Amino acid sequence: MAALRTAGWVAAGVAAAVALALAVGGRALVFGAVTWLVGRGKPELRWVEPEALAGELAGSAPPVLLDVREAPEFAVSHLPGARHLPPGELPAEVLALPRATPVVTYCAVGVRAGAAARQLQAAGFTDVRVLAGSIFAWANAGRPLVNAGGATPLVHPVGPLWRLALAPAHRGALP
Repeated sequence: MAALRTAGWVAAGVAAAVALALAVGGRALVFGAVTWLVGRGKPELRWVEPEALAGELAGSAPPVLLDVREAPEFAVSHLPGARHLPPGELPAEVLALPRATPVVTYCAVGVRAGAAARQLQAAGFTDVRVLAGSIFAWANAGRPLVNAGGATPLVHPVGPLWRLALAPAHRGALP
């Protein structure tokens, strides 16, 4: 019970920090705060900026992209070529990849992607990175997104507070 209360206070604190960051410093401050909270300074996590990933994806040996969001989020949009990886799961198709395969995880802003990167590392993957700012930063940078119908500018906003971290042109409908 105490752990649930603590988790509730942590979630409330993160929500308050996001609201304050948006009010004071805008989207860049939000992504910086979330990245710090996820553990950007921790040596076990490596990060890739949206611009650098775009270059890698245009190259001859692009990394495997794993979208670590819920199915409704993935359905709204995802990075071209991304595979859906439900949070907390490592399906057989992912575990069948050679352990040296370059992998980039992403979610909405980076929290679930960081957890998935650690899970992949624990399973023996040696070249795992997290997309800094995840799909929100990717979309805000004007990078391409797709869904089952083709190209789309929209991103699932997760909730009313997180929606503000997306540029208006990328804000999908609230769940």
